[in-house]
Amino acid sequence: MYKNLKAEMSRYGIENKDIASKLNITPSTASLKLNGKAKVTVQEAWSIQDLFVEKASVNFTLDYLFEI
Repeated sequence: MYKNLKAEMSRYGIENKDIASKLNITPSTASLKLNGKAKVTVQEAWSIQDLFVEKASVNFTLDYLFEI
């Protein structure tokens, strides 16, 4: 569902398990969120944005990452 997020995850080697760990959720729950089957909270979106800064030293806007 979030094409930019998925593209940047692929580009920078960030996997579902990384997001799951960052959000303290299971990988299957992370998958549901990334595929639009469960809601991503604003706090979770900020944490995902922070993950890109931590792992790849890039800072994307939330608007860009979560564009539908």
